[in-house]
Amino acid sequence: MNLDGFNRRVRNLCGDRDGVLLESEITLDWANDGQEDIAKTIKCLVGTNPVDLVTGTSEYSLPADWVEPIAAFETTSKTRLYPVDYVALERSVPDWRKSTGIPYLYFFRNNSVGFYPVPNFDAVSYISVEYYRLPVSVSDPGNVFEIPEYACKTLVEYGLWRAKEFLEDYEAAGYYKDAYNFKLLQNIEEAQNSSTYPLIQDVDSDYSWDSSDA
Repeated sequence: MNLDGFNRRVRNLCGDRDGVLLESEITLDWANDGQEDIAKTIKCLVGTNPVDLVTGTSEYSLPADWVEPIAAFETTSKTRLYPVDYVALERSVPDWRKSTGIPYLYFFRNNSVGFYPVPNFDAVSYISVEYYRLPVSVSDPGNVFEIPEYACKTLVEYGLWRAKEFLEDYEAAGYYKDAYNFKLLQNIEEAQNSSTYPLIQDVDSDYSWDSSDA
C-alpha cells in the first residue's frame, strides 16, 4: 500500500472523500507515526550496520533508524559475538577499557554499541550489527510503506483512530484504537512466522558473563 491508498481508505471511511477536513499534511503525519509505531511494536524491519573498528575505541554510534539489537557478528567469518550487560561489565571489571584484543563481547548503551575487549587494531566493516529498524518516512502519494502488506490494514486502523479523534468523534476513535491494538497483537505473531524474521537472537544466547572472562 502506498500513501495515496492510505489517504483514500481513511477519508472514504470518514465520509471525507475529497479531503476537505482530512488534509494531506495531517494524514501524512498519521501515516508516518503509524508505520513507525507498528515497526517498533511488531519488529518487522531489520537493518545491518557495518562497524569500522578503530584501535583503542570501545564504543561506536548506531544508525538513526536503530530501534533494538538482534545480534552482532564478525562480518567475514560470521562468527557471533556475545551480548553482555553494560552495568554488569562495569561492576565486574571496572577497568575493562584497559583490556585490548579481538572483541568477543558487545553491549548497547544509549545510541551506541560497545565491544570488549577494546579493539587493538583498525579494520573496515570488521563487525556487523543486526538490528530492528524504523521504516523510511513516506512523503509523496506514490511512496510505498515499508511495513509488510499484512500490517497495512493495521495502519489504516491507526489512521482511522487518529482521524476520528481529529473529527471529535471520540466514541468511534475509541473503537478504532481498540481495533488497532488488537491487530497489532495479530501482526506480532505474523511477523514472528515470517521468513524474514531473524533466526538468531540474543535472548536465545547460552553465554553467561563471569568476571573471569575479563
